[in-house]
Amino acid sequence: MSDGWAARYLGIPFEDGGRTWAGLDCWGLCLLVYREQLGITLPDLGFAYEATSDIEHIAGIIGQYLPELSPVGGEPRDFDFVFMHRLRESPPHHVGLYVTPERVLHVAKGIESECPRFARPVFGFRVEGFYRLRAVGQAAA
Repeated sequence: MSDGWAARYLGIPFEDGGRTWAGLDCWGLCLLVYREQLGITLPDLGFAYEATSDIEHIAGIIGQYLPELSPVGGEPRDFDFVFMHRLRESPPHHVGLYVTPERVLHVAKGIESECPRFARPVFGFRVEGFYRLRAVGQAAA
C-alpha cells in the first residue's frame, strides 16, 4: 500500500465501542478518519449497540441511523464506506473505508486496524456494497 491517507490509521487496536486512538471498533475508525481527514463529524452510534458481536442489532442500526448514505453508482473512491456481512444471506453489520480498488481500511475484534486486499477470501464475498455520505458526494461533484 502506498503512503496515502490510510497509512496513518494502520495498527490501531480493536476495542468494543472504542472511539479513540487507544482503541476503536469499525464505526469508531470511520468516525476518526472522517473527523481528521474530512472535517466531518459522523453520528457516534455507540449508544445504539452494546458490543460489535450484536450483529443483528448492528445491521438494523445501519439503515435506521445513517440516512445520509447513498449507494455508489459508479466507481468507489477514497473514504466511501464499504459495508460487509458475514454470510451472503445476512444483512451488512461491519464497515470499513475504501482506499484503492484492491484495499479496504477496517478494524475488527482480534485484529488491529489494517488495509487488506479485497481479494482475500475473508472479504471477497463479504462486501455488500459501497456507500457515500451525500455531503461528500456533493462536495466532489
